[in-house]
Amino acid sequence: MLFNLPNSFSEDNVHMLLAGVGKILEIDIPKMPNGNIKGYALIYMDKVKDVPAAIEVLNNLKFENSTLRASNKLTDTA
Repeated sequence: MLFNLPNSFSEDNVHMLLAGVGKILEIDIPKMPNGNIKGYALIYMDKVKDVPAAIEVLNNLKFENSTLRASNKLTDTA
């Protein structure tokens, strides 16, 4: 999961940031009824072995005025 997303964040941003990390199967960026994003995204990678590299790229990344937070929802606990 990717947290702390600015409202301008898009699937294109994910593809740009993870270029070369591994194949992305799906990106889900939930939106509120008013069209703003809820501030998080679910990113599904083709291979489990690519997840740690994707987290390393995204976690604590400065994006616009936000610091992104990334975690593996299958293994990390809150």
